[in-house]
Amino acid sequence: MIDAASATDADLVGERVCFLAPREVGTWSERVALPASMVVPIPSSLPYDEAASLPLAGLAAMVGLVQTAKVRSGMRVLIHAAAGGVGSLAVQIARANGANVVGTCSRQNVDFVHRLGATEVIAYDQEAFEEKVRNSDVVFDLLGGDVHRRSYKVLKRGGMMVCLAAAPFDNHGERYGVKVECPEVFPDRVALASLVELVVAGRIRPCVEHTLPLSEFARVQQLSETGHARGKTVLVL
Repeated sequence: MIDAASATDADLVGERVCFLAPREVGTWSERVALPASMVVPIPSSLPYDEAASLPLAGLAAMVGLVQTAKVRSGMRVLIHAAAGGVGSLAVQIARANGANVVGTCSRQNVDFVHRLGATEVIAYDQEAFEEKVRNSDVVFDLLGGDVHRRSYKVLKRGGMMVCLAAAPFDNHGERYGVKVECPEVFPDRVALASLVELVVAGRIRPCVEHTLPLSEFARVQQLSETGHARGKTVLVL
């Protein structure tokens, strides 16, 4: 596989690649024009549908946990929506960095989240996570609202709440003595290349729950909007 950091335009001609398109670039298309500097080569061992599931969800998890929270060995990390597209990769990335991971999900996804590497899984439709979790270093909030408000109780003083697409919420960081960070996700070739390397090394695995033809886009959108999808759904041309 071509090294992503040193690849030139000529090197990438005919190569299998993945990418995160910048905002306002439509990707429900047969062809997309992007600078070569934004794409990352993928090995023949990585199927296209799995590679396509990585960029947005994987970079969101990387930005939140690695770049912002600096998750490392020994940390205790609570990840909400742990069975979803971002959450399923976040659990694995946190574990790959040595963290002790607690995930929340519906009861039907408890076993799935355990298999991803979570040490403890709490079914939100059976029990309240704030009654079971304490002294967390990081909370990765992908939900906002009431879940965000209740999450302050599980953080230790000096801990961090990382909010990603978690509106609406009120920032109570000062009251609880914690940091509240709301990072944005942009194309990042270096981070995406590291994600691909983690997959190739077998340290994380893409979670593609459904692979459907592009003609099913309306159904896929409806599935996504339920907020209960497991892993990622990939549309195939």
